[in-house]
Amino acid sequence: MIKVFCSEMLCKIADDTVQIYGGMGLMEEMPIQRFWRDSRLERIWDGTSEIQRHIISRDLLRQMGDPHESYAVGDVVAFPAPDGAGSYAGAVCQLGDAAVLFDFNHPLAGQAVQFEVQLIGVL
Repeated sequence: MIKVFCSEMLCKIADDTVQIYGGMGLMEEMPIQRFWRDSRLERIWDGTSEIQRHIISRDLLRQMGDPHESYAVGDVVAFPAPDGAGSYAGAVCQLGDAAVLFDFNHPLAGQAVQFEVQLIGVL
């Protein structure tokens, strides 16, 4: 999980830095161009980020999931938290022969949401 997170953050930081420098950021005279190029390689090194995500999801499913459960895209599955004090949910994004890809980034996965809105004015 650390490899995926770090390589994705490295690419985001490199992209943001190139945006700050503008067109100068990609010129060979600027050190940021090498940083930007190398950040792209980190996504591929030891497997692409997508492959790493599949490996992580397969491992999590093997450790914490029900092996007899069948999943469908859009299902929300609850997993126990590592400390055992609670749980967290992930939405099924993709199904493969040997893996299920979950999206754990959605903060409201599996939770009912209610909004209360107060109208303060009309333009």
